[in-house]
Formats: sequence, C-alpha cells, structure tokens
Amino acid sequence: MKSSNLAEIEVSVIVPIYNGAKYITDCVESIFKQEGNCIIELVIINDASTDNTLSVLIDLKRKYHFHLYNLEHNKGQGYCRNLGIAKSTKPIIAFIDSDDVWESDKLSRQLKFHISNSSGFTFTNYSFINSDGIKIKENQKLTRLTVDYKTLLNNNYIGTSTVIINRSVIGATRFSNFRKKQDYLFWLDILNSSKSQAHFLNESLTRYRKHSGQITSNKIKLVSLHFQVLNEHQKLSILKSIYYTISWGLLGLFKHYIYND
Repeated sequence: MKSSNLAEIEVSVIVPIYNGAKYITDCVESIFKQEGNCIIELVIINDASTDNTLSVLIDLKRKYHFHLYNLEHNKGQGYCRNLGIAKSTKPIIAFIDSDDVWESDKLSRQLKFHISNSSGFTFTNYSFINSDGIKIKENQKLTRLTVDYKTLLNNNYIGTSTVIINRSVIGATRFSNFRKKQDYLFWLDILNSSKSQAHFLNESLTRYRKHSGQITSNKIKLVSLHFQVLNEHQKLSILKSIYYTISWGLLGLFKHYIYND
C-alpha cells in the first residue's frame, strides 16, 4: 500500500457478533464515523444470536451500508472471522469485536502509521471501558516497537480489535475453531509463517469493553489451553511449552496486580 491519501485506501472491517444487541450500535457507529474518508467495507457475521441482535442489525442497515451474514448454528468467533475474510474484498483487513468501540481517528492514525512503516501488520494500544462506556484504565504500554513470533510466545500483546493487516500477509492462514485463544493462535501462525513482525503504535485508539456478559473461564483451564496451543498447535516441545506458559502467566499477573494498580 503506497498511497498516502487515506481517501484512496480500502479497508474491510470484520465484526463477529453473538447476543450483542446492547453494544453493537456503538460499535457500528464508531466504524462509520471514522475520520480520513478511507473506503470502509463492513462485514458483520451474526453467530446465531438468540437475543434481539438481528433486529438491531436490520435497523442499523437502514442507516448504514454493510454486509450481513446470519448463521443458523453458533460456530464461534474463529469461524465467523474466517467467513468475514472470505466474504470481504478489500486489500486491508481490520477486526473489531461487537462490544468494542474505535476512537474517531483510529483508522486515520493507524493507517498513516501502517503506511509509513511499510508494514503489513500493525496493532495499537487500547483503553478499558465499563458496560456504560466509562473509561476504567489504560492498557499496559509496550516498550518494544515490534513483536515477532518469539516475542509473542511470551504473551499475547495484540488486542484483536486494534489490528490492521494486509490480506496478502494473511494469505492462506485462518483462525482456529477454538472457542478461546483462536486470535492468539492466528497471530502466532501469521508471524511464524511469514517470518515477519507486527508493528506497535503506542496510542490508545480502541476502547475495549469489560462487562459481566463476557465469557469467563476457570484459570486452570486457561493455563491448560495455553499449554495446548503451544504444544499441539505450535509444535513446541513440552519444556518450551511449559516455559512460555509460565512466562504468559507471570506477565498476566504483573499486568493485573502491579502495572494497573
């Protein structure tokens, strides 16, 4: 992508949603109210929602133009994002979860960064908001400017709703059907297969919503799943998988109990 004129840049934005009627309007409006006038193709995949998500989306389609795909059976976020990649057409892809919100200059600032660094894969910092949209705290600020495969093995520094990535970088790589950590596995696979780096823009351009409706899990199960991702899917040895799982756990504790105090 060589053009510095944002109005000439085309971006596909992929949004999976399941029972997200309460927040999807904020999400969609934040996408279409972006500064910079780049061309946005929004693809929303309704993952067999059982609340009034579909009716809210139908109302939104009267105001905004986007592609909507409704699944008959719940498939999970990985499947939905893969469908979004298949159905979208633009050379640059961005992801955002249905309960998150972009700052109005998110795309313009990140695309300029994306282009100036000749990068195919960028991500940014983000802040946390509560269910009412009130800011809670900033996320951890990374000191590194790039993240490669080995760095990412230590911890998932990449927030999915902050990512911009070239379709050519994704190539044939697709999200796993895991119900959890499928985004982390996707970033690992991309960085490992391309032997490239993801560039980090240290600006909070996405608001990540924390609320009671999010899926929680037993911590022991999360540790076991993290080990499984590294050992079975990344084909690391048992010792390396244990090492990086411990590293991930310790960094998580540091961020939760020390950095964000």
